[in-house]
Amino acid sequence: MNIQFCKVGSSSKESTRSYPGHVLESQIEVFQQKAAAHEGTPLQAFFESKVDKIKRILERRGA
Repeated sequence: MNIQFCKVGSSSKESTRSYPGHVLESQIEVFQQKAAAHEGTPLQAFFESKVDKIKRILERRGA
């Protein structure tokens, strides 16, 4: 029997991807809107954490 690897739930570091700054900035806006739409739910914290991660990536790039 061969070993198989499942990619479900796996992720790569977002900082290793080479997205242009304007794409990341638009993602911040989208995630902020989603966080506002899910205010008071666990999804709000999830979307806010995504915003924080993207902001850190932009800060590391110097944008």
